[in-house]
Amino acid sequence: MANTITQPILLDYGIDSDYTDVAITDGKLSSNGGMFPKVTISTISYSTSPDRTLTTTHVLGGHIAYDGVGNSRVLVTPTGALLDAAFQFKYAGTVVDFIIENTGSSPEILTLSGGAGVTVNSGDPVVVHAGQRVTFRMRRTGVATWVIYNLRTDVPRVAAHVNYDNVIAAEDVSDTEATVAAAATIVVDIDLVNGAQSVVSNPAGMDVPRNVAVTIIDATPTITAGTVTVTGIDQHGDVVSEVFDCAAGEDVYSGDVIFAVVTAVVTADFTVLGGASDEQVSVASGGKLGLPMGAGRTLIDVYKSAVNGVDEAVGTVDTTYGSIEPTSAPDNSKDFDFWYRYG
Repeated sequence: MANTITQPILLDYGIDSDYTDVAITDGKLSSNGGMFPKVTISTISYSTSPDRTLTTTHVLGGHIAYDGVGNSRVLVTPTGALLDAAFQFKYAGTVVDFIIENTGSSPEILTLSGGAGVTVNSGDPVVVHAGQRVTFRMRRTGVATWVIYNLRTDVPRVAAHVNYDNVIAAEDVSDTEATVAAAATIVVDIDLVNGAQSVVSNPAGMDVPRNVAVTIIDATPTITAGTVTVTGIDQHGDVVSEVFDCAAGEDVYSGDVIFAVVTAVVTADFTVLGGASDEQVSVASGGKLGLPMGAGRTLIDVYKSAVNGVDEAVGTVDTTYGSIEPTSAPDNSKDFDFWYRYG
């Protein structure tokens, strides 16, 4: 008489499956409905402002599309205990794969973080930039213990080089009113009032994609609140904006977002404005230079930098906004070359 063992075969891919009984009869494998389960990937989409703790339903659905509505967000995985509870059959080595798609606009970034009992494999990137789809895997290593791996970002690694000739100096700003040629500024020193400000068309200070700096002058210190919002287009062609909180009053506020073009500057919520040049605002180019990569790409590193054809130490690199602040500051006469990688 034949010896028959019937048991479900579990494929833990973290996606909905119709499991099929498989029989082993006299050492021969047979199935009553096919060797492999039917696979269905479902998409869960969000367009919301807060950070979010994902549920097992999100993860097991296989595809999470998320729009941070103008801000970078953190997505936290379910805890290891909740992941354990989601699987009837589990073992060391059980895996669940899922895609996170950032449907927001640059510079929105989604960062995947592990819940209790879930850690990130050392060295694996967990950021998803606007326009990217990244496949992650969580692997069970023990009771209520899982590890996150980055399986694939849907863009290849690229090596690139850019040359910027005779980059104009950043605005020479100080704690007193700056004396700057109008051509180097985006908003010329003007009396501070709330509302849209007049923007200089194609200022020389934006000769290359770069950050901007806001200078607030307050001769008789009274400013305790106020914001300056700068909007424009970055080095990739995406519409971007940056909000400067100027509650500290007179100061220079240096930004991080890169602008190839500035299209609008709006001041808001400033109080106790005396007029007669008591409070003034200016917006000018900064010293961080943007590196072209294309929408949805992520700067990996800058591995070589040269000034006027001579190598120099690589300056401060910002992989979030794809920029570098060179070791030698721009001064209207330097030619910069940067070699970098992005993916």
